Amino acid sequence: MTLITDGTTIYLTRDLGGAYDKYQKYKFDKHIYVVQSAQTLHFNQLFKTLELMDEEFAKPGMLEHINFGMVNGMSTRRGTVKFLDDIIDEATDVMHEQMRSNEDKYAQVEEPERTSAVIGASAVKIQDMSAKR
Repeated sequence: MTLITDGTTIYLTRDLGGAYDKYQKYKFDKHIYVVQSAQTLHFNQLFKTLELMDEEFAKPGMLEHINFGMVNGMSTRRGTVKFLDDIIDEATDVMHEQMRSNEDKYAQVEEPERTSAVIGASAVKIQDMSAKR
């Protein structure tokens, strides 16, 4: 693999290996990359490279890039990415803490952990759906 000055690999080589590994592990029918719009050229090059390599998972329609606007403050290289699982866990914890603030009502909830998880995940979904892509 090619290394750049900070000791990391070039995205293209990492993504080539990642695509191959994912296909070997999951035998996907379609692989969708949801990545910011600034990466469109990179994914076009990745898909074309895999096609030229004659990879069976690079047939038309099997690889797709869905782009979105840049998320301010997030960078995989700097380690400032927030993962969805962490966001949902945090929202669940906040909801559970809020529910516990009223002991009488909390005692009436049949499955408080499950309920707080549903409410937390719902809050994340609502926030996401209300924002621009």
